[in-house]
Amino acid sequence: MPPPAKGLRHRSVFIFAACCFTVCLTLVGVSAKLCLQYLARAKHAGPLHTFELSTKPSALIEELAIAKALEALKLDGDNPAIWQPIRDPQSYLAARGYGLGSDFSSTDGFLSPEEKRGPNFGIIIFGNNSEDIRFVRVGLYKSTVYCQCSAGR
Repeated sequence: MPPPAKGLRHRSVFIFAACCFTVCLTLVGVSAKLCLQYLARAKHAGPLHTFELSTKPSALIEELAIAKALEALKLDGDNPAIWQPIRDPQSYLAARGYGLGSDFSSTDGFLSPEEKRGPNFGIIIFGNNSEDIRFVRVGLYKSTVYCQCSAGR
């Protein structure tokens, strides 16, 4: 049997290389997706906690927000006794190299308002003695307080 024509050999090699490239590209894409899913789960926020109030407050005040945020930390398995709210979160984050300090409104208190979400929403940052931090997003809608915790780095 005579050997295949030279052009046919080159075409076969090209098709084989294209198939290998496609398979490798697919494997890289699947691996990247799995890695991103893992990272998203590793840094995800905790569950959303809802607290029904007996009365409907006119606004989310700092004392109510801190009390419910501490309850949410406890529900997420943290010991609320070791977590202290951080005053002036913008300065606190900037001093620790977080790039999102400008996302927090400058405040003298503990509750940093989230104007994008509305007047009754904010974030409280809690710290402990080991420099760990927790972010707790707090919101008030009618007579329900919503809290969601996430861990900082």
